[in-house]
Amino acid sequence: MEIDMTYDPRLDSHPALRSCMTYWIGNTWGCYLVRLFAAAAGQTVVVLTELPENTGASVTNVIEQLMHELSMVLSLPADVVWVEHYTDRRQGGDDASLAESFALVELVNGEPAWTQMDREDLFWMLEGK
Repeated sequence: MEIDMTYDPRLDSHPALRSCMTYWIGNTWGCYLVRLFAAAAGQTVVVLTELPENTGASVTNVIEQLMHELSMVLSLPADVVWVEHYTDRRQGGDDASLAESFALVELVNGEPAWTQMDREDLFWMLEGK
């Protein structure tokens, strides 16, 4: 499968971007785009994007596993900020539930909790403005 990694020119060219990779989870056959940013406030921000080519589990359904595995594989700091991202999947339609979305993800008592945010919230987080 060929993966087009140019999903978001504004994110992919952001000066805080430090790394961009695809990550496969073998037991679910999921494939996700992982972007690591060094935010202005000094925190590491990880944006996990659901790839359109993904035929496995959604990023939402494996978020805890992704957070755990990526923390270990990439030696991420304990205060890493996690953002779940879905690209616009409307393909010409008007289904608002398929529009681009961002969510801050935190573990609360071991369970994921999502706080919806928008693109500008993410850039504010990265740039500290």
